[in-house]
Amino acid sequence: MRIILQRTIEASPEKIWFCLTDLEMRTIWQQNFVSEEILTPEQSGVGRRAVVTLRQNNQILTYDTEMLEWQPREVLMVKVVGPRGPQPFPMTMRYELSPGATISETVLTLEFDFPLKGILRLLYPLIRTAVRRTLVSNFDRLTDLAQSLSK
Repeated sequence: MRIILQRTIEASPEKIWFCLTDLEMRTIWQQNFVSEEILTPEQSGVGRRAVVTLRQNNQILTYDTEMLEWQPREVLMVKVVGPRGPQPFPMTMRYELSPGATISETVLTLEFDFPLKGILRLLYPLIRTAVRRTLVSNFDRLTDLAQSLSK
């Protein structure tokens, strides 16, 4: 399952990058975000690994993450595996920033990939609807936050 979202944001790439990568900012725009524990000496960049805790449907779930791509103010791609348990699912989230139509605009694109296997294929319509709703909500919050920092 692939979901692609794109927005033109009235904010600089620096402001958007800050919102994407700063822990305090993520607690604002990622509605289910609880915490993150970095497992590697690298605080940022390719190879950085962490455990992210999210609250979903009144449950606390943990996910293992690894940074796959890191080009400051341009591209951030993270592999997410979880939730932890007997059958965690691999997902990737790739954020790409590109120039907008004006100097004050930045286009932000999110590509979310979640390969559905086995019985999950039967649940595709339900899963897609729920995942898309969460991604759009978070994307809206990220847009609003980045624009508010630019004022």
